Amino acid sequence: MRLKKNLTRSLLCSTLSAALLTGGMTVVSSVSFAESFPGCGTEPVKPRRLPALGQKLFKKLAPVDEMISPEEDPKTGVTPEPNFKEGWNRLQKIVNRCDDCNPYEQAQLYNRAAYVNYSLENVKGAISYYEKVAALSPGIPLSLEQQSLFTTAQLKASLEDYKGAMATFKKWEKTCPTVVPTDYYYMLAQIYYQMGDKKSALSFANKAVKNVEAKGQTPKETWYRLQMALYVDKEDFKTATTVAEKIAVNYPKPKNISQLAGLYGLTGKEKEQRGLLDALNVLGALEKESQVRNLASLYQSGEAPYLAAKVLKTHLKKGTLPRNAKNLEYLGAALRQSQEIKESIPVMEEAAKKASDGKLYAQLSAIYLDAEEYKKSIAAANQALKKGKLKYPGEPHFYKGNAEMQLKRFGSAIESLRKARKDERFGKYASDLLRYVESEKAREDGLKKAAREAEEEAQALDVLPEDAA
Repeated sequence: MRLKKNLTRSLLCSTLSAALLTGGMTVVSSVSFAESFPGCGTEPVKPRRLPALGQKLFKKLAPVDEMISPEEDPKTGVTPEPNFKEGWNRLQKIVNRCDDCNPYEQAQLYNRAAYVNYSLENVKGAISYYEKVAALSPGIPLSLEQQSLFTTAQLKASLEDYKGAMATFKKWEKTCPTVVPTDYYYMLAQIYYQMGDKKSALSFANKAVKNVEAKGQTPKETWYRLQMALYVDKEDFKTATTVAEKIAVNYPKPKNISQLAGLYGLTGKEKEQRGLLDALNVLGALEKESQVRNLASLYQSGEAPYLAAKVLKTHLKKGTLPRNAKNLEYLGAALRQSQEIKESIPVMEEAAKKASDGKLYAQLSAIYLDAEEYKKSIAAANQALKKGKLKYPGEPHFYKGNAEMQLKRFGSAIESLRKARKDERFGKYASDLLRYVESEKAREDGLKKAAREAEEEAQALDVLPEDAA
């Protein structure tokens, strides 16, 4: 889980790495600013009177410290690997035999025990010992109490005990710390998010980003991404876009530019969306089928179907787009809109063969009609009707009737158009064309009848006697 990784990394980079100072003190590092938490007064905290670390215990701990935090060899410049397992065996004996230790000495033992347990991947054991350190308050330095609480909260979060982590963070706040780790509010945002309280998560994500930006610095990419995701979740796409723009400017990676392009699409900025997707395409960074389709669609809506076809052809060849019926249909349509009728035909033929229904054969029938290949148009329409599963069953009948009309097969055309007339989408067009075909058939029938009558009359004249003539 990302939260667990982030918290663990933060932990290693701050408190745990500083857990073994000579006096056993640990500090919270990477601080950014002072913060006044609710309930904290303005008066300075009174110093605590604490006993010193006894020399006897210090000597016992020296070999343990050497094992778990070895120093660099001055001759070779090499630092030996820590021996946490043996160090824990020795430390555990000291911890169990320290009944006469004062609270400060116990705290030093527990603090080391927590660090070693964590290093041995016993996170629950580390939490237990850090809690023991904090429980010794007020017999320990305030800074050590604060560090123990803060680290405990981080470790609980890493184990997905978010309620426990939040409760411990609140205890830490009640100690009125004068310094706050830079990523504290981001951690709270993550925890609230995992707990399902997205409103609080957004509030703290905003605070984390604002505090860093106020100092003229750039928040981490993960901070911006959480903030953006929370705005998207509440469907505030306008603000999410503003955050995405910051991400793209400060962390200009293809995935971030692609995400910004998607948000531009959601906010109606199609020109900006097309520009970003086009840039990614030029860079060879369009790697998703949906991205290629989006760019092609934007070109088509921007009245540039030739560019749409070019993009689709490139990525079908490249393999970004699978050569399936849907993608071939997109290419065929773009070529047709570009008036590249002849080039669109083999593409649509391939698409129609791969389709599970007759829809693409119906479209192919229309393309053949545009190309004045009327017999092929009729054949494609028949294939569409054979495959079936048509949303508009009258569509192939309409194209078929049109092609039959062009071939002057008026009887067949009338039959096809009468079937198309029943369709909700093509009914009106079919009715208009049907009237024309019927009038043409009537005109042609009239001409044929007149021709027959003339021929019959001529034949009658030929058989009359000469004197009758």
